[in-house]
Formats: sequence, C-alpha cells, structure tokens
Amino acid sequence: MKEVDVLIVGTGPTGATLAGLLGQRGLRVAVFDRLPDLYQLPRAAGMDHEVMRIAQELGIADRMAPHIAPYRPSEYRGMDGQLIKRLDAVPPPQEKAAARLARG
Repeated sequence: MKEVDVLIVGTGPTGATLAGLLGQRGLRVAVFDRLPDLYQLPRAAGMDHEVMRIAQELGIADRMAPHIAPYRPSEYRGMDGQLIKRLDAVPPPQEKAAARLARG
C-alpha cells in the first residue's frame, strides 16, 4: 500500500470536503467508507454562507449554484400537532450588518 498523510473514514459531506481541502494543500489523502457506492439520498440538505465559502475554496460553487434554492422556513411538530421548533430563513449577512448599523 502506498503511504498517505491522512486517512479519512467516512465519505459523507464532511469526509468528502475534508479530503478535498487537504488534497488541495498537497497532502496525500485516502478515504474509506463502509458503503460500496455513493449514498443515493441527500445528506447536506441545508447550507449557509459558510458552506458556500468552503465550496468556493474547493472550486465547486459555480457547479453547485444551479442546484441550490433559498432556505424556506419550516416547522417541526409533535404527534399531536404541537409546534416543537420553527426554523426561519436567516437574512443574508449584508442585511444583518445593515440592521446593526441602523440601530447605531
């Protein structure tokens, strides 16, 4: 077996991203997963601006862009219909900064 600098176990979103970032920095990376093929269902269903910054660093943001839609608010309810959690869309960072400046 050839020598590697880093061994990653798990090729989910985190493992694949880590492998890409380390490979860009010149490290020899080996990635192993228990599944013999790609997982057929979505795994990174929600992304924020930090994820897109990493995608830009990996050079894949432009290829991802056509497949991304703004996050829609969602509600999670219990068996009796009671609201457990509501997740609202977060305003873009520039809107948050403008609101802070307006408040003084």
